[in-house]
Amino acid sequence: IRSLRDLDPKVRAIVSSGYSQDPILAHPKAAGFDGVVTKPFRIKTLLAEVVRVLGLDGAGPTGAA
Repeated sequence: IRSLRDLDPKVRAIVSSGYSQDPILAHPKAAGFDGVVTKPFRIKTLLAEVVRVLGLDGAGPTGAA
C-alpha cells in the first residue's frame, strides 16, 4: 500500500483477512489502510466499508463529518 500511496497519495485501500491475530487488522491505519473487513464477510458489510472509506456516507474518507 505504501508503494501505491507513493504513486497516488489519494488512493484508498481496505485490508481483508480471515486471521484474527493479524497485526494489520488490529492497526490498519498504521499499516496504511483506510478500512478493514474481516473474513468471512457479507457483501453488505464490504459495501458499507467501501462507502465509508470513499466518503459516500457523508462522513468523509476519514470517518469524520
